[in-house]
Amino acid sequence: MENLHYKNGKLFILDQRLLPNEEKWIEIKNKEDAYEAIQTLAVRGAPAIGIFAGYSMALFSKKNDIYKLKEYLDSSRPTAVNLSWATQRIIAAYESGKDLIQEAIDIHNEDIEMCRKISEYGLSLLNDGDGVLTHCNAGELATSKYGTGLGPLILGKEKGYNFKVYSDETRPLLQGARLTSYELEKAGIDESRIITLGCGWSSCLYVNDRADDGNLNENAPLNRSVKLVDYNSKIASEIIQSLKAQ
Repeated sequence: MENLHYKNGKLFILDQRLLPNEEKWIEIKNKEDAYEAIQTLAVRGAPAIGIFAGYSMALFSKKNDIYKLKEYLDSSRPTAVNLSWATQRIIAAYESGKDLIQEAIDIHNEDIEMCRKISEYGLSLLNDGDGVLTHCNAGELATSKYGTGLGPLILGKEKGYNFKVYSDETRPLLQGARLTSYELEKAGIDESRIITLGCGWSSCLYVNDRADDGNLNENAPLNRSVKLVDYNSKIASEIIQSLKAQ
């Protein structure tokens, strides 16, 4: 699954703000587009932001002072370490006389290789049929390929492993309920969603494979036939017991 691609001098990203209900690719035409994409989470996940920033620096430094461009892009998400790291790496390439597009491509390819190694190691710790609880989104949408936290599961599926994944909701943007669930469905991995609500005194479960009557709905598409259920309900009890048994 791609979250961005560069081709023929043009940069496109998959707008993660619209997932999972709509898959829309948008072209990043200038530094303002790049800034907005990072700030509004159209592109998100530290590694993905770094990759995106590398391409943005390489492309838009042609019409902008590269040092001011770095400062501008860094300000879009000051807490994103990969962002400032990538922009500084492009600066270093510029000062060394290197091809900036190639440097951005190298950043992208290096992340793919790192994610592959993380996924292979993570998979070595899992067994076929394992149940796995995930938090937030650390898959291909947040990185380059495979991902970090989800990488072992996605790679495992490619190798014939079967997992049961419980992806928790993640506030405030539902990265788990929206994006991790989306990636797992794309990969064909069995998944249910768990949502926790409240301040230490109440919680609920959000399950995408249950119909309104509480029975399993094997044909329910993503984000359809969902049901918010009480922590003390039968459905919640079933999932909690299933997790304990893993």
